[in-house]
Amino acid sequence: MNLTLLLKSAGGEPPTEGLYPIAIASSAVHSVFMNSGFSEENTIKHLPMKKVVGIIGMALLLLVSCKNEIEEIENLTRADELPDISGENVETVYIDSSVIRLKITAPKLVRFTRVPEPYYEFPEGIHVYQYDHQKNVIAEVSSRYAHYNEAKRLWTLRKNVIAKNLQKNEQLATEELFWDEIKGIIYTEKFVAITNPNGVFYGEKGFEADQQMEHWKLKGSKGTLTIKEKE
Repeated sequence: MNLTLLLKSAGGEPPTEGLYPIAIASSAVHSVFMNSGFSEENTIKHLPMKKVVGIIGMALLLLVSCKNEIEEIENLTRADELPDISGENVETVYIDSSVIRLKITAPKLVRFTRVPEPYYEFPEGIHVYQYDHQKNVIAEVSSRYAHYNEAKRLWTLRKNVIAKNLQKNEQLATEELFWDEIKGIIYTEKFVAITNPNGVFYGEKGFEADQQMEHWKLKGSKGTLTIKEKE
C-alpha cells in the first residue's frame, strides 16, 4: 500500500495548477508519524511545510537503508552460489594400492563447498573408465550430466546414460542412474534397457546391480531372448 502526500505552496494554499504527489512506503511513514507524536488520523495537509519535508526525508532515509541491507543480503546469497573450483577438460584418477582403478574425464567441472552438502557438478557430461589390475578397461559409464555428493559419496548421472561391461559384452541404457560408492551398488527407478549376447531385457521400473554389473536384477522386467541354433 502506498501513501500520497499533497504538498502545499509556501503560503499555505494548494497550488493552483496540478498536484505534486510523492509516494512512499506506508510502513515507513507510519513509523515516522508514531515517533513524531502524530496519529494517522491527523490530516497531513495541515502540517507546516518544514515538518512535512522533514517527515519525507526521514522516510526516504529509511527506505534507502532497507534497500542497501537487501542488496547486501542478495550479494551474500549470490556469493554462496558461486563455485569454489571450476575447470575445463578435466581428468581425474582414483588409485588403490598404487593401481589406477578409475579414470574420470569431463569437458567441465565445478565444485561447491559453501553449501550444506558440498558437491561436484559436471554440467556438460562425464565419462568414467574402470580398470583391472592389469590396467585393462573393463567397464565404461557415460552421461550428459553428472552430480557427485561428497558426504554421501553418491553419484547421480542423467541424460543418455550408457554403462558398459566390456568383459561380458553387456550394455545398459537409461535416462537416470545412481551409483552409491558406500553400498557398492548402481540403481535406477527409471526405464532401463540391457543388451547382452543373450538378448535385450527391459526394466519398466528400473534395476539394481553391483557396481561392476556382475550381478543385476530388473524391476518390472520383460525381454527378448536370442536362441542360437546348434550346427
